[in-house]
Amino acid sequence: MTVICEKCRTANRDRAMFCRGCAGKLPAFVATAPAGTATTAGTTRSASAADGPAMRANGGTTPGRGIPRWWFAAIVLLGAAVAAMAGWVALVPGHTDAAVTAPARAAQATPSPSPSPSPSPSSAVPFESALAPGESAVAVGPVTSPAVEAPVADAAPRADAVSTPATHTAPTGRAAAPRAAGNGRADPRAGCEHLFFAFAARCEANHCNESAYARHPRCEVVRAERQRDDARRNMTSGY
Repeated sequence: MTVICEKCRTANRDRAMFCRGCAGKLPAFVATAPAGTATTAGTTRSASAADGPAMRANGGTTPGRGIPRWWFAAIVLLGAAVAAMAGWVALVPGHTDAAVTAPARAAQATPSPSPSPSPSPSSAVPFESALAPGESAVAVGPVTSPAVEAPVADAAPRADAVSTPATHTAPTGRAAAPRAAGNGRADPRAGCEHLFFAFAARCEANHCNESAYARHPRCEVVRAERQRDDARRNMTSGY
């Protein structure tokens, strides 16, 4: 048996609750709705009826849902009383004044120690009376130590050594080479050892152009290498 929807006139099954054409509610859904509503209401009433005696037996609280109400009220009142007591103690001026003035009074009551009397010069015992029979007072003069006089004796040669001027110092480095060899035989490699290979060769060539290095055997080798390089550059002259 088919059920005709009153809105869109679509044929549906006899047990269908919603129309497949417009999704409207059919008579089958309307018939079952009150039964479901009644079941839900009955379940709610039975649950509330069952909870009533348990709440009355536990002092107004549901079993397993917390502490009783009067316990909560007692805790709140106790906290308020403690807070009021703390505020009263903090605001009363008598307690604070007593706490401040008590250390000051204790310090004033403590007596200061009196200074011990120093012996007067008249009460001192003479040195001669403290000597035993047969002893005599002997004046001891200053003792000179040889360890003190030794540095004084050593200071004189040092002063002479400082006052004597140095004779001369041996010249070192590149500037001393022309002075040591005034005949033009100074080594052109002096001052070029720390340079790289190409820069060292350039440094030796520049030294050989100077008169102080021109007669050194190394300069002969440098000039021969320069001539060979010039011959390679000029292919027309040959080698």
